Amino acid sequence: MYSAVYSTDDVETRHGDEYWRGVMQEKFRTSFQRASTDQPYRAVMACHSFEGFTMARMRADGQRSRRTSRQISADDQAYFMVSVVMNGHGQLEQGDRVATLQPRSVTYWNTSRPATWHFNGAHDALLLRISHERAALYSSTRTLLEHTARAGSRDGALDVAADFFLRLSSGSATDPAGTSLLARQGAGLLASTIGLVAGADQQSSVASDDLLRQQVLSHLRRHMGDPSMTPDSVARAVNISRRSLYRLFEAGEGGETSVMGTLRRLRVERAKQLLVSHPHRTVRDVGAFCGFNDGQFQRAFKDLVSMSPAEYRATYTVLPSPGV
Repeated sequence: MYSAVYSTDDVETRHGDEYWRGVMQEKFRTSFQRASTDQPYRAVMACHSFEGFTMARMRADGQRSRRTSRQISADDQAYFMVSVVMNGHGQLEQGDRVATLQPRSVTYWNTSRPATWHFNGAHDALLLRISHERAALYSSTRTLLEHTARAGSRDGALDVAADFFLRLSSGSATDPAGTSLLARQGAGLLASTIGLVAGADQQSSVASDDLLRQQVLSHLRRHMGDPSMTPDSVARAVNISRRSLYRLFEAGEGGETSVMGTLRRLRVERAKQLLVSHPHRTVRDVGAFCGFNDGQFQRAFKDLVSMSPAEYRATYTVLPSPGV
């Protein structure tokens, strides 16, 4: 877990606007414009980065943030953003859709398209981010892309999910070790949260596709250790045609991946967990357990994680001190 706090109180008052403009550009690749100029601008944001997703609790004066085509082209990855509003009123605009930002609302949007979000006055919101590729491991991102810029109310399951992330944000300061443990479930829950917000507009055919995709993902997770798995064997296992399987995982906006690409990512995610939780297990054994041969494992891991399995283990494994 990585944490950092950014606050206009850390700079001279006259530099507050410039400082916050830099923070918004660095963290969200968005422009910044204050809503009022009659007093010094004040804002604070606590950021936490976990495996598969990030979150930021922002308390700030009114502001207008815009993500342009130029900023999108400079980004190397596309994300879904989720906003959980505690206080304040504003709007999110993306394409021809406008979502209301208000207390107890949960809203999501797609960073691969231009968008504008603004609050008229002081606000308190939790912002969460997950890449399209990571979300694709849990849900059909094609479905989520179709229903972007939607708002839901914190009722039922959405309230449970929002409360989890709010408590995770608070716990990051008081119990970082326990929070990191709970956060391992966060990426999947965040993808499901986006699906719940999008669900209000889903048609039955879209929901049926999403159910089929979940069945395929479940099969991939259960049998990822089988190195002989192929698209044909997966299609037979879930009783659909190979053509239907390809359609469920066809490449879409934001780089949604193929079925075998998804399997590779699932295998690497499992390997990352085993490399850290079983530090004395050999790298080759971990790769074989996850369905790779040694050469495949090294290449796939480095492609997706940008470091070798051994480097990842050395970076993230904490061994007990002698005598403990």
